[in-house]
Amino acid sequence: DAGFAGVMKMRTSNGMKVKGYHGHFVTQEASTIDLAGLRPTSTFTVDLGHDGRIDPKGYAYLQCALLYTSRDGRRKVRVHTMKLTVANTYAALFRNADLEAEFQAFCSHTIHEAVNKGSKAARDWSHARLMDLLVAYRRHCSSSSHSGQLLLPEQLKLLPVYLLSLWKSDALVPGATVQLDDRLQSMFELLTMPQQRLIWFMYPRLFAVQ
Repeated sequence: DAGFAGVMKMRTSNGMKVKGYHGHFVTQEASTIDLAGLRPTSTFTVDLGHDGRIDPKGYAYLQCALLYTSRDGRRKVRVHTMKLTVANTYAALFRNADLEAEFQAFCSHTIHEAVNKGSKAARDWSHARLMDLLVAYRRHCSSSSHSGQLLLPEQLKLLPVYLLSLWKSDALVPGATVQLDDRLQSMFELLTMPQQRLIWFMYPRLFAVQ
C-alpha cells in the first residue's frame, strides 16, 4: 500500500519536547513534516529533548499522528501511541538501550552533518559522540577495578562495529574514490532505509554454503 499528501506530527507528554526530524520530507513548520508520498517502509528519525522534570515513578508518552490520502482518494488518520517507563539512573538507561534505534539516530545525524559540513566533519562528529557515550558509561556505570579495560554497554556493544561500517560506506568514505552522484545516492538511501534493512546493509549476514 502507499499514501500521498501526508502530514505527520509527533506529540509528547509533559517533560519532553520534539527538537527535530530527520528523513526525506519537506517541512514548513517545526512541529510537523509534509510528505508527498509514503509507503509502509518509510522511515524517519525524531529527536527528543527534556523540557522539564519527568516523574521517575510515572511514565512518558509518545504519540505519532499521520494524516494522508490513500490510493482510493480517501483521507485517513493513523495514530501510534507508546507508553514508556522512565529511567532515572545511567545504569537503567544503558541497560534498556535499543541498539538499532541508537544506530539509526547516529546514521541520520551523521548524514545531516555530511550534507552540511562534509564527510570528514561527519565522521569526526559521530566518533566524538561515540566517545562521549563510552566515557559516560565508564564514569557512571563501572567500578574502579575495570579502570584498565575497554568497557562497552551490553546492549550497545555492536554500536562501534556498525559505526565503522557507516564510516566506510560510499556516503562517508574519504577521498575521491566514490563519484559525487554515487555518494549522494548512498546518503539518500541511508537516510530513508528501514531500520532492519539498514542493519543488514551495514553488517550483512553471512551463510555457509557447503
